[in-house]
Amino acid sequence: MGCIECKLLNPRPADPSVRHYWHVRGVCLDSKDGIEKRPPGIIYVFNGKLCYQPRHCVCTKERGSIEAELAHITSIFSSHQFSSDVAPSQVISANVVDVNASLKGEQVHFGVITNKADEVCNELNDIIRKHRQKPKIMQFNSIDVDGVEIDLP
Repeated sequence: MGCIECKLLNPRPADPSVRHYWHVRGVCLDSKDGIEKRPPGIIYVFNGKLCYQPRHCVCTKERGSIEAELAHITSIFSSHQFSSDVAPSQVISANVVDVNASLKGEQVHFGVITNKADEVCNELNDIIRKHRQKPKIMQFNSIDVDGVEIDLP
């Protein structure tokens, strides 16, 4: 029964073409007051952004979604605990994907709580590495089928 509830309450990715998404048990956001916990939901990669959306029917005051540009993510690693940069004494013990990014000019630190932290971290690092690669530009119209270059006027 819990699995059915989870599928009904979890949001869907923004677009059906999203290939990389994961169900998470929550998000820890490092704020001025310490660690702010967000409810379970999903994270996904869409249009060059890492996005978090909480579940639909969760009665908590922290319901905001989080978006971080892949180009602005400075580090991602998996850990067994999340500690605040502002208040180092505050620690949450769980399998966490720790993300540091810059959003709108300021540094943001958040952790994604999931059972598969290592797997999610490896996939996100691969996605970010591929996103940052320079595209290969090839020109096909100036070479003949035999491999001889054609003089263009």
